[in-house]
Amino acid sequence: MSSPPPAILQPDRSSLAAAAAARVAAGPVEDDESRFFKEREERQTFRRLCFVGIERANDASTTNATVKTLLTLADNILKNPGEEKYQSFKTTNGLIKRTLVEVKGGLEYAQALGFRADVQNFQPFYKFKPTEKHLTSLRIGANVLREFADREAAKEEAGKGKKESVQEAQARQRRNALLAFEDDRRQRMLRDRLEKERQNTILLAAQGNAAAATRAEASAHTASAHSVAASRIINDESVANPPAYDTLLLHGGDGIRRRSTPLSSPDDEHTQVGDEDDI
Repeated sequence: MSSPPPAILQPDRSSLAAAAAARVAAGPVEDDESRFFKEREERQTFRRLCFVGIERANDASTTNATVKTLLTLADNILKNPGEEKYQSFKTTNGLIKRTLVEVKGGLEYAQALGFRADVQNFQPFYKFKPTEKHLTSLRIGANVLREFADREAAKEEAGKGKKESVQEAQARQRRNALLAFEDDRRQRMLRDRLEKERQNTILLAAQGNAAAATRAEASAHTASAHSVAASRIINDESVANPPAYDTLLLHGGDGIRRRSTPLSSPDDEHTQVGDEDDI
């Protein structure tokens, strides 16, 4: 009696997804250059969806948030190919609603990655179909999202550098203004000091001239006093010692006559009269 044939084990869905993801991650046997040209068209499609469909239709903040959410969904599946919890998202989730459902181009990009709309227990959600084709699209789409994120990070770093440059320029301007103010203050102090010294020099010169004038006046006054005193001494000596003869001018009818009269002391008893000479 022959034994029954062994039951054929059917691989579960998670195992198939993991195997497909492993093959995609490992890449085909063809070289990178061939794969690059083969995936070029799909890569361009994802770029249009990202750089045109999302970036141009939304502001920078919304675009960056959407790209971050899409990249998180893709990386979770690529890093955990066998876990179904990473292969779906609910449209009623607050973050998903804010960054995908309500954003122009958000759900379109998710569908290009391989997510398909579905309903479970009357709840709408999107589920990823882990086929080899979808996993390839997921990898290409994730690379485009990383390309966009890297570009935005570079722009942000450049903006920080520019902002720092502006701040450095402002700080340099403040330093220059302070230095100019300090130079002006020192120049004013120097001018004030020189002006004060000039005024002091003028004042000292005026005081010196006044003192010299005072000394000259005092000297002249002293000389005058000495002259008056000397004159008084001479007059006193003249009175004490009169001349031997006194010249008298006599006026006559026919001319002037001079008479010399010898002086006599108080003790002389007689007065001698000289001859009169006609002149």
